[in-house]
Amino acid sequence: MAAPAILLSIDDLRAEAERLRWELRQARAQITKLTATVRDQARTLAELTEECPPWAPSLACLYWLYGPTRWHEKEWPRIAARLRPVLADIGDTSAPKVTPMAWDLHRARRRVQPSATTGRPVGESMLNRELERTKELLDWAVINRLIRFNPLKAAKAVPTVTRRETWLPPAEIEKLLDAAEFVKDERLRNRCDNGIRAKVLRAYVLACHDSMLRPNEARTLLRGRIGSDGRVELGARQTKGNKRRTIFLTPRTLEAIAAIPVDPRTPYVFSENGRIIHDRRIEYWFRRLCDLAGVDSNAAPGDVRVHRHDLRASGASTADENGARATALRDAMGHSFLATTEIYLRSGQAENARTVATVMHNATGSGRRGPHRATPKKSRRT
Repeated sequence: MAAPAILLSIDDLRAEAERLRWELRQARAQITKLTATVRDQARTLAELTEECPPWAPSLACLYWLYGPTRWHEKEWPRIAARLRPVLADIGDTSAPKVTPMAWDLHRARRRVQPSATTGRPVGESMLNRELERTKELLDWAVINRLIRFNPLKAAKAVPTVTRRETWLPPAEIEKLLDAAEFVKDERLRNRCDNGIRAKVLRAYVLACHDSMLRPNEARTLLRGRIGSDGRVELGARQTKGNKRRTIFLTPRTLEAIAAIPVDPRTPYVFSENGRIIHDRRIEYWFRRLCDLAGVDSNAAPGDVRVHRHDLRASGASTADENGARATALRDAMGHSFLATTEIYLRSGQAENARTVATVMHNATGSGRRGPHRATPKKSRRT
């Protein structure tokens, strides 16, 4: 009779153990839920009380996430070049702490840093572009909910002259064309090169000046797209605005292009050893050309020296002085608005002032000092 009592007690123990296990699972679930709730409450309180929570990403982390979203754009190399000095100085700073005060300190340090290209201190216009790109980075972080607000939204650019004012009259362009013959490869013995640099520079200057092409548009000219009358169809990928454009090369530009030897290995006009000439290489050649021609003295005070893009402005200013229509200049330069074309007409103000002075001189006369008054006629009585 004792055996059944033992079996009943074992069943009761098993049931009790099962009940305890179920209660333990319920307790663990409640603990997990309460832990998550407390964590969320703590994070909410931290966001409400702290402007910069501990988990806020740094400026370098934002750039690391921002880069792949814009690698496919043509403008990305310039964007990265403007952000690189900022990251080198304050890249480790948390993004919410990049305030206008922090930016002013960064700007003060950048003012005394020499430029990598010229060796002179960085200009205010360059610092304004760095501020603009940094704001774009922080705005992107706000849109993607990486930070709560843009701390640099209140920062303002320093007022400065951001537009270049240099332009070369036709006589200075002729100096450049004449000096192109003396640009040679000095690494060769007795400087006996094949003259390819002189031919390339002459055609390149004429393409940028006479046809008002952008430096990269002129560099990527294709021989197959140049018609017998000088008509050139620029593809969408060649232009800055990603739209097709038709231009015409002048006869002297066609003559200069014909002097460049044809390379069957590449379709480009400006090529060397079967490859298109790199942009930095042409820039180096152009700098030597400006030094030989002595045209840097014509640069505006804030521009320091003549740039390749000034050839485009010089051609537009010369065409405007000789009666070219504003809409024709707009279409030839590939602009969407006339206001953009007016930026390149750098001799317009002086020419307009001269025209007004000539009109006033003809209207008032050179010998009279005051207004001319007609003598009243005496009435006669019959």
